[in-house]
Amino acid sequence: MPCQLEHLDKRPSIVRFNFLYFSIVLFLISGIVTIVVSLLTKPIPEKYVSEIFRIDFKKFDDYRYQV
Repeated sequence: MPCQLEHLDKRPSIVRFNFLYFSIVLFLISGIVTIVVSLLTKPIPEKYVSEIFRIDFKKFDDYRYQV
């Protein structure tokens, strides 16, 4: 609504809230929750983390030549 007719708008303020502002608020809330949860949880033991990033090139080559 134009600024001159804003006082006539009977909708609740939550409905008049722009969705772009709402998306920014949701982004900030989800980022804060993600950081807080990651800081409050115990880290993964090192024996499990080292297996995630290891690449077995021999197994990869065997698979590639089978296809």
